[in-house]
Amino acid sequence: MSTQTSTRPRSLSTPRFSERRILTSTAAVTSSLSHTFQHEPAQAFHNQLEVENSTKRLQASLSKFSKLSKDWLELELGDIENWALLVETDFEIVNKTLLHIHEQYDQNSK
Repeated sequence: MSTQTSTRPRSLSTPRFSERRILTSTAAVTSSLSHTFQHEPAQAFHNQLEVENSTKRLQASLSKFSKLSKDWLELELGDIENWALLVETDFEIVNKTLLHIHEQYDQNSK
């Protein structure tokens, strides 16, 4: 008796792998692949929209922050300008007072 090996794998030649089971398995794999190929692009598109919306919100927040910062700087610069004008006025008063005292001293010493 000679033993010949079959060219087909043993597991496929058994009755357990009927045509119906192969078709069912193929349908399951096809369904799974179809879901993957449909779901992943949809998820990527959804993520892209979320990123774009977040970017728009961030740009709006940055714009508000920039305007607020500019307003605060202008307010502070305005306060500094007012302070500088007050100091300048005070120095002018002190200078005029010292000049007046000096003139009075010069007139009294003659």
